[in-house]
Amino acid sequence: MNQSATDKREELRRLPARTTSPLFLRRLITGSLLVCLFVAALAVLWLTHSRNQDIEDARTTTQNLTKILEQYVAGTVRQVDLSLLSAQDEVRRQIASGGIDAKVLNAFLAQQQDHQPNILSLRATDAEGVARYGRGVPLAGGPKNSDREYFIRARNESPSSLIITKPVFTRLDKKWAIVLARRLSQPDGSFAGVVYINLALEHLSKTFSGIDVGSHGVVSLRDAEMALIARHPELKGIGIDVGSKVVSQDIQRLLKAGRTEATYYTPTGSDNIERTVSFRRIGDHPLYVIVGLAHDDFLAEWRAEAVGVVSLVALFFLLMFFSSRLLFIAWKRQTESEWQLKTIIETEPECVKVLAPDGTLRQMNRAGLDMIEADSEAQVIGRKLINLVVAEHRQAFIDLGRRVAQGESGTLEFEVVGLKGGHRWLETHAVPMRDGKNQIVGLLGVTRDITTARTAQQEIEHLARANTLLLKSVGEGIYGVDSANRTIFVNSAAQAMLGFTETELLGQEQHALFHHRLKEGGSYPANQCPVWLTLKDGQIRREENEWFWRKDGSGFPVAMTVTPIVENGSRVGVVVIFQDITERKANEAKIHDLAFYDPLTRLPNRRLLLDRLKQTMSASQRSGCFGALMFLDLDNFKSLNDAHGHAVGDLLLIEAANRLNACVRDVDTVARFGGDEFVVMLNELSTDRTVSTSQAGIVAEKIRSALAEPYLLTIEREGNADMTVEHRCTASIGIALFMDHEASPDGILMWADGAMYQAKEAGCNSVQFASGVPQPVGAGENVSANLVQFTWRSAYKCGNPLIDDQHRSLFGDANRLLTAMLAGRPTDEVAVLIDVLILDVVQHFKDEEAIISAVGFPGAAEHAAIHRKLVDGAGDMVRRYHAGALDIGELFQFLARDVIVQHILGADREFFPYLKNRREEAGLAAVTCPRSGIPGTQSGQRRLPER
Repeated sequence: MNQSATDKREELRRLPARTTSPLFLRRLITGSLLVCLFVAALAVLWLTHSRNQDIEDARTTTQNLTKILEQYVAGTVRQVDLSLLSAQDEVRRQIASGGIDAKVLNAFLAQQQDHQPNILSLRATDAEGVARYGRGVPLAGGPKNSDREYFIRARNESPSSLIITKPVFTRLDKKWAIVLARRLSQPDGSFAGVVYINLALEHLSKTFSGIDVGSHGVVSLRDAEMALIARHPELKGIGIDVGSKVVSQDIQRLLKAGRTEATYYTPTGSDNIERTVSFRRIGDHPLYVIVGLAHDDFLAEWRAEAVGVVSLVALFFLLMFFSSRLLFIAWKRQTESEWQLKTIIETEPECVKVLAPDGTLRQMNRAGLDMIEADSEAQVIGRKLINLVVAEHRQAFIDLGRRVAQGESGTLEFEVVGLKGGHRWLETHAVPMRDGKNQIVGLLGVTRDITTARTAQQEIEHLARANTLLLKSVGEGIYGVDSANRTIFVNSAAQAMLGFTETELLGQEQHALFHHRLKEGGSYPANQCPVWLTLKDGQIRREENEWFWRKDGSGFPVAMTVTPIVENGSRVGVVVIFQDITERKANEAKIHDLAFYDPLTRLPNRRLLLDRLKQTMSASQRSGCFGALMFLDLDNFKSLNDAHGHAVGDLLLIEAANRLNACVRDVDTVARFGGDEFVVMLNELSTDRTVSTSQAGIVAEKIRSALAEPYLLTIEREGNADMTVEHRCTASIGIALFMDHEASPDGILMWADGAMYQAKEAGCNSVQFASGVPQPVGAGENVSANLVQFTWRSAYKCGNPLIDDQHRSLFGDANRLLTAMLAGRPTDEVAVLIDVLILDVVQHFKDEEAIISAVGFPGAAEHAAIHRKLVDGAGDMVRRYHAGALDIGELFQFLARDVIVQHILGADREFFPYLKNRREEAGLAAVTCPRSGIPGTQSGQRRLPER
C-alpha cells in the first residue's frame, strides 16, 4: 500500500495478459457510437436553433426598420404638407386682399423652403399650369406644368386633399423628385393653380444609405403600384430604375390580399438574392417602405459558429475515442485482478465510480472524491450521489441511471454541490456493469470536471449576445462599460458621432472623456451621471436632455438609454444606446416658434397671449395685484395699404411692434392679435384699483403718443432708387383692468375689445377704460349686466327700415351669444345661438343684395362677393368649432366683429348715399324680404341646421 502509483503501473505491466471479450468490445464500441451520435444530434439541434433564432432576429430587425422608416417618411410628408398649407393660406390671403403680390409671395415661398432643407423647391403655378412663383422661377414664368399628374389631379379633385405623385424629372431643377401638391382656389372656389414641392430622391437615397442592412441588403420606397421611387443601394444610379415594378410574387400576393404590412422570406428577389423582407404602408399615403436583409449577411456569424461547433464535436469524438480506449484498458485490467482494477481507478485523472442498481456508491477513485470534496471513501460509500446533484438536474440524473439499469449507456452534463459547498459542472459517461451471467449488477461512470469549459462557453454566448445587440442597433450610438466605468466596446455609429476612434475610446472612463460638462458649460459631477447611477442601483434609465462632447470640443444633445449588464445575478457593466437629437431639438424650436409667435412682427400671437394671460391671472390671485389688458387698433392703417400695398403696411406693423415694446417693461407682454390689432398686457400693477387705473392710463398714453409719431417707411424698388413714405397713424386703445379670475381670458379680451370700440366711437386716437367689473364665468343669466356689449346707435342707420332693423337684430344676436359664452352656458345652448346668428346673417346678406341692386349701387357685385367670402369663412370656422379644433373666443371674434360690426360700419357705408339719394325712385317699397318679420324676432319659425 506504500508503493507509488508508478510502481503499481509497472507491476501491472509485468502481469500476464488475458484474452479480450468480443462481447464487451462490441458493447464498448456501440456505447461510444451512441454517445457520439447523441453529441452530434445535440450539435445539429443547437445549430438549427441558432440559425432559426438568427432568421427570427432578422425578421424583427426588418420590422423595426420599416417602422422607423415609416415614421421618418410620414414625418417628412407632414413637414412638407405644413409648408404647402402655409403657402396655400398665403396665396388665399393675397388673392382675398386684391391680388397676388409676386415679390411678397416669392419671399414667403423662399422662407418656407429655407425651413425645409430637404426639398428641392417650393413653387406655385397659375390656373394654366405655368410656374409663376418660387425660388428659381424666371421672371417671365417657368415651364408649363399643365400636363403633370399633380396639376391635373389638383384641378379635378377636392381642394382639401394632399397630392403625392410618382417620381418625375423636374423641369427647372433637373433632378429626380416626387411632387407633393395642393390646389389653389379663388374666393369663389374656382381653380387658381397649384402650390407644389419637389422632394428630391437624393434626400431619400441619402437617408436610406445611413441604414446598415449589410452588403447585400436593400431598402426601397415604392408607390401603391409597387413602382420604384428610391432604393439603397442604387443598382444603376439615382432615377435610372425609377418606376421599375420588378418585385417578388410574395409581395404581390400579400398586397392583393389587402395587407398593409407583412414580413416574408423570398429565395430570389428582383436581384436573385435570398432575403428576409418586411414592407409597411406609410400612413394613409400611397407609399410603401420595404427593407430586406440578405441571408448571406446575417447568417455569416452563424456559419462561423457552425464551424466552431463542428470542431468541438470532432474534438469530443477524439476525447470519446480515447476515453473509450482507456475504459477498455481499465476493463481488461479489471479482469486480471481486483487490485489491478483498484490501481487503474486510483490512477485515472478523471472520476471513475461504481454504483449499485439503486444508485448507492460502491467505489470511487481519488479524482472523483476531489470533485465532490470528500476527504475519503468512507465519507461517501453507501450514500446516494443523487443528493449532491442540484435540484434542476436530478430528474435527468435519475433518467440516466434508469437507462443504464436497462442496459443502455449515456452521457449527461449536470451541476453538483460538494460536501463543502463548492459548485462544479460535471460531464459523465455511464455504462452498465454485468456479472458472469450477463446480469446488470451496477453502473460504471467516467466523469470529468467541465466547469472551466462551461464558463468559457457561457462567456462565448455572452459575447455573441452583445454582438447581436450591436448589429440590431446599427444607426444609433452604442457603447458598453464595465463595473469600473471603463469602455469595453463601442460601435461605429458612436465613434462617428463622438469623433473618437475605437482605440481612443476603449479602456477610457466614458464620463471623463465625453460627458464631463453640462450644456451650459459647468462641470457635470460623475456621481450624477446616468451611467454611474445604473452601475450603482441597476435601474434602467432613459434620459432625453443629456449633452455629449466630441473630440473637437463641440457638443450635441442626446437621448440615451442606460441598461445594466447582469451576469450570474451580478451587475458587471452597462450598455448605453444614444441618439444625436440636434435636428429634433431644432425642429421642436421651429414648431414652438411657429405656434406661439407672429411671423411678421415676432410678437407673441393669440395662443401665447392667452397662455400668459392665464399665468398673470393666477399670479394676481397670489399677489392681490391688478393686471391690465389693452386692446389697440390702428385708426388709418387701411389707407396705407390701399395707397402703397401690403409690403409697406407690413413695415408699419413691424415699426409699431417695436414702439410698443419700447413702451412697456420686460415683465409685460405685447402681442399681435391679427391684422392691425395689438394687445398689451401689464403685469403686477398695484393692489389698489385706483392706483392701477392710473398706472395703466399712463402707459396707454405713452403708447398712444408713440404710435402717433410719423412713420418713415423705406420702400425698396427693383431697378429704381428706394423711396421713403411718411405716414401718420394713430391708435384707438381700450383698457380692461382685471383681478384674479373675475372673468375668463376670452371674457377679458372681449371686455377690452368693447372698450376699444368705444374709443373708436369717441373719435379715434383716444384711450377708453372698460366700465364696470366683469362677472366670473357661470355667474348666471345677468352676467352681461356689467360687461361692455355691442351697442346699436342711430348713427349706424342707413335709412332703409328693413336693413336697419336687421342690423339692429344682428347686434342683439351677437350680444345674446356673448352673454351665453361668458355665463358658461352648456355647449348645446351656445351652438343654437351660433346657428341663429349664422341664419340671420345669411338672410340679411340676401335681403341687402336685393335692395342695393334695386337702387343701382355700382359696387353691388363686389359687395355680394364680400358677403360670400364672409359666409364661407363663418361656415368653415363653425365646422372647426364643432369639430373641437377652434375655441369659442376665436369664433366669436370673427362672427361678431368681422362679419357684423366691421362689415356694417365699414363696407356697408359705401352704399348708404345711394339709399338716401334714390330712395323714392328705387321703389324700395316693392323690395320685400322673402321672410316676414325682423330677423331675430321670430326665431321660433326658423329651421336650424342639424349638427
